[in-house]
Amino acid sequence: MTRICSDCQVELRQVETNFLETGQVWEAGFAPVALEAWACPHCGQVRFYAAEGLFSQQATDSVPMTLKEAYGEVLPAALEWNEAAQLCAAYSSGDDEDVYVDADGLCPYWSFTFRDQAGQYLDLILFGRVVERSPYEFDGEAGDPFVLEDLLDSPEIIARARELGLEGETFTLALERDEGGTLRAIVVGEDDEQVQVDPAQG
Repeated sequence: MTRICSDCQVELRQVETNFLETGQVWEAGFAPVALEAWACPHCGQVRFYAAEGLFSQQATDSVPMTLKEAYGEVLPAALEWNEAAQLCAAYSSGDDEDVYVDADGLCPYWSFTFRDQAGQYLDLILFGRVVERSPYEFDGEAGDPFVLEDLLDSPEIIARARELGLEGETFTLALERDEGGTLRAIVVGEDDEQVQVDPAQG
């Protein structure tokens, strides 16, 4: 099967990698399946697809999901990179794509920044069922890691933002620490109006 880089319109080449050997499929109840790595010879971006054509018809389908559902999809890749990887930030976006969270807190495109104990960063992007490693090097300081399981999921964050007066049906969401180290969820509405939500449960 021919695979094309959506950015460069160049045919991808299958490559050997130990970065990600297995991944979770979307349907509940399925066991992890083997993944193949395909790289663009022009930009170098690597994409992962289910081996032997499994779900290949749906590999790039838009699959809206919550923040925590998306995190569950990318976590195996982060732990393959480093078993001590910890989450430092999460965004409803890819590298260049304009994507939005709907009023139910669902988004088809999420990105996550992880850090290891040595202070190295890994950016992972999830679109549909495809996990990609960002081709861009992380530049900056993401702040201390946090445990996403202890926080609100995106539907609750969007609901709280609307309670604070944010209007519209589409939003962007960023979960990150400010310069003082406080974890906050920044939700931006259709008119670039934004509110900050405390993501802590309770």
